[in-house]
Amino acid sequence: MPIRSEHPGQENILVVDNDVRVIELLQITLSGRGYTVHTAFDGDTALAEVKHRNPALVVLDVRLPRKSGFQVLEAIRGKEETKNLPVILISGNSSNEARIQGLRMGADDYLAKPFSPRELIMKIRRILDRVADQKLLCLRNQALEREVRDQRQLTVQAHTDMQRGLMKIGTVLQRVELIHEWRSLSEIFEGFVQALVSELDIETVCLFVRDKHARLFNPEVWRVVSERLILNLSISVDSFFGQVVALEGRTMRLDEFQGYPRAAEDLTRLSAAGFTHLTPVRLGGEVVALIAGGDKTGGYPLDPIDLHLLSVLARSVATSIQNARVFDRIRKSLIDTTAQLVATVESRYESLKGHSSRVHDIAMRMAGSLSLPQRVRQTVSHTALLHDMGALEEYEDLFEGQKLLTDEQRASLRRRTVGGVRQILENAELPEVADAVYHLNEYWDGSGLPDGLIGEYIPLASRTVAVANAFDALTHPRPHRPAYTHEDAILILKNRAGHQFDPQLIEIGVRVLEEELDRAVTSPAQNGQCGHTSPSG
Repeated sequence: MPIRSEHPGQENILVVDNDVRVIELLQITLSGRGYTVHTAFDGDTALAEVKHRNPALVVLDVRLPRKSGFQVLEAIRGKEETKNLPVILISGNSSNEARIQGLRMGADDYLAKPFSPRELIMKIRRILDRVADQKLLCLRNQALEREVRDQRQLTVQAHTDMQRGLMKIGTVLQRVELIHEWRSLSEIFEGFVQALVSELDIETVCLFVRDKHARLFNPEVWRVVSERLILNLSISVDSFFGQVVALEGRTMRLDEFQGYPRAAEDLTRLSAAGFTHLTPVRLGGEVVALIAGGDKTGGYPLDPIDLHLLSVLARSVATSIQNARVFDRIRKSLIDTTAQLVATVESRYESLKGHSSRVHDIAMRMAGSLSLPQRVRQTVSHTALLHDMGALEEYEDLFEGQKLLTDEQRASLRRRTVGGVRQILENAELPEVADAVYHLNEYWDGSGLPDGLIGEYIPLASRTVAVANAFDALTHPRPHRPAYTHEDAILILKNRAGHQFDPQLIEIGVRVLEEELDRAVTSPAQNGQCGHTSPSG
């Protein structure tokens, strides 16, 4: 039975000797010093005890029955699990050769009998302290290796993140350059929202643009948001949300507003739409828009790089809005001036006076019935005001000279006039208006001019203005015919649905015109045969 020390948790010592007196002496001595002592009297038992007891150190006599101490030492050193087990050899042979042989075979120390128990204890303590130091050093090395490995992984991850961030920044800067090239506010808004979705991987996003007159931020462009939730979701400039975001001037998470009663209503509505953060878009000292966004795909929040890129995009869209507003003022001035010129020329001829204005009124009411987006409605508006721009030079011959054109002359005139107008409008950065005016004389069935476009390939603005223009032309006299009554004009338009005009737009136009008929004073048709049914201006 082993003799246990009075200090639990101390090292186990295995003493192997075939001399009972040595065993008893070492048991008493070592247990008194705090060690738990196990014993064995022969080589085979010694190896079994090593495997079973897992001692911290072995005191091993060289002369043993069955297996010698050298054989036991060789077996201990030959196994992976015990190769580092400390072993002190004791022997009655004090020769240097025996000592050298033992040390060469891997013994940690060698004592010749008779030996001082005190000397043995000193050697045991020194060896065990050395082993403890080695274990501590090993643990420190392992910890250091883990730290180095973790640091290396962090460095690699940081490098990867930096590369990914640089790629993102490069792509965003390309987007910024593209946004700056756009002149239309609608293009800027669309491009900006698309950049948020593509480059920052934000699923839910909405750009709220300030309406100065109503002091509201209204939803302008959005992605992955329920239309039912977004259409009535406006943020007041003077609300708690509007004031705080404007004051902070940074991206703010919605959870920062938790606990503020004044923010509760807006917070509930924004959260219900899937938004988690708001970013102000500043122009000078004024917030002109708010960017509402959700988390990234997979529910991940924006990281520092994303927040930086979001601020870059916000500054970019602010600059683009400023440039677009300046350009819009210039373009509006051009359109207003040109429309006034057209109206001035029209006013010289009684049957044309107010023509473009009336066409504009009818076309815009049709656009309102279609619930067209603001951008398309603007194109319809400009097209209606400028649709006769190319024919101004021909008015004198057509109206004062009362010249009646053949179909071939009319086709030639249309080709000649729309080409020049298209070039002028494209140079004025009005490509959609240019395209609509150019294709104003296309027919729904493909038999029109100049390109023979068919059906919905004809621009919507062209198809809308064509109906309005035809009605006004029919209900006013021309040199070669009197004016038609409103009822007859509507009947002519209906008869030409599916041939000259878009059938759906004719239905909408007829509803608008019948409303017009109810409240307008009908001009009496002039005497004469109404045989001419070409609804051209």
